[in-house]
Amino acid sequence: MDKSIEDIYQAGTAANTTKAHRSDLKYFWAWVAAATNRDQQAYPVDDSLIIQFITDHLNGLPAEVEKALVRSRRKRPGRHSIKTISRRISTLSFEHQENHVRNPISENPDIKNLLRKARKMVSAAGYRPNKKRPITMKLLEQMAETKSFYGTIFDLRDKAILYFAFSSGGRRRSEVAAALIEDLEPIRGGFIYWIPRSKTDQEGKGRPVPLRGPAASALRAWLTTSGIESGPIFRQILNGEVSEKPIRGRMVADIIKQRVEMCGRDPKDYAGHSIRRGFATEAGRRKKPLGDVMALGGWKTPGIVMGYYEAGGVMENSAGDLLGESR
Repeated sequence: MDKSIEDIYQAGTAANTTKAHRSDLKYFWAWVAAATNRDQQAYPVDDSLIIQFITDHLNGLPAEVEKALVRSRRKRPGRHSIKTISRRISTLSFEHQENHVRNPISENPDIKNLLRKARKMVSAAGYRPNKKRPITMKLLEQMAETKSFYGTIFDLRDKAILYFAFSSGGRRRSEVAAALIEDLEPIRGGFIYWIPRSKTDQEGKGRPVPLRGPAASALRAWLTTSGIESGPIFRQILNGEVSEKPIRGRMVADIIKQRVEMCGRDPKDYAGHSIRRGFATEAGRRKKPLGDVMALGGWKTPGIVMGYYEAGGVMENSAGDLLGESR
């Protein structure tokens, strides 16, 4: 049977990207229903409706609309960031293209100008994205040595997860949860892990990353104790026993927050992405070649990673010593 366009699109798009796309559309139409009492979902969307969506979310939603969306669990209380607004408008633009109808977002200069001015306005106001803190080496090592109330088996697993994620290039929580024994190759001095698919590897070619030193030791200790020989490397622990159920991405983020809190830090400042950011930040601090950092982490373009990398190296900038230099 021939695949539909939607099937082909789904097959070529990462699961998390598809999920986010659907979530953005559901949110937009939930907002339309709450703000205008329209239930019909039709394309193309009226230009005026898109402009209202942008301005309402920049200025703050009317109280009754905010309550309706929070009550329906379509949003959390509070304003959207400009990044979230822009992403949802981009999703809506893509949906117009997929439906082969007039795209007001790309064709109406008023909408494009509004978005451009909104970004400038937010930037001029000194807006800083609510980025989570990076987990660099010192904190990572402290987290890995914390002792859980639940027992040694949890400590072994969580230490292996933390070191695996960091040492292999700052793996995303979804990649950690999806890791399989079958993709792990023992070598002298550690392991090679073959990443079968990632957000930046849409064709699923896979690529190798190393696990050496403490990361290899922690992983070996976990595998020996757990007795895992096939399937998911990192599993849920139920009633003190390692189960057949793989750990989920959300659980990886929870482990990070729990271990951070055990180190006396505020878990609200950290997230699953903190290890990925911390890997690039630590690499910048240690002046590792950017090309090596991007290759190991799977970054295809330097745009995002440069921010983390440069933040790590900023304290080594010699110009920062000007005040302390003798005259």
